[in-house]
Amino acid sequence: MKALKAGPKAAVTVPPLDLKGWPTDRAKRRIRFIERYVNVPKGHGAGKPLKLRDFQREIVTGAYAAGIWSAAPLCVAVVRRA
Repeated sequence: MKALKAGPKAAVTVPPLDLKGWPTDRAKRRIRFIERYVNVPKGHGAGKPLKLRDFQREIVTGAYAAGIWSAAPLCVAVVRRA
């Protein structure tokens, strides 16, 4: 990964994501976004789309269940033993 140089950066020229036809359920939208746009950064499967495991889907589903409103985005870290 290249280090960013100091100073002003170029303008972003990417069009906004088209989310038409996506689920209206809050959790399902987030799960779809993660599995479509987030890639594994390094290690096994590096560069490939992230595939959530069942327990990770349960965490997202529980955090965005009906009646659960939070001011901050969900941040969850699942630690793996070496």
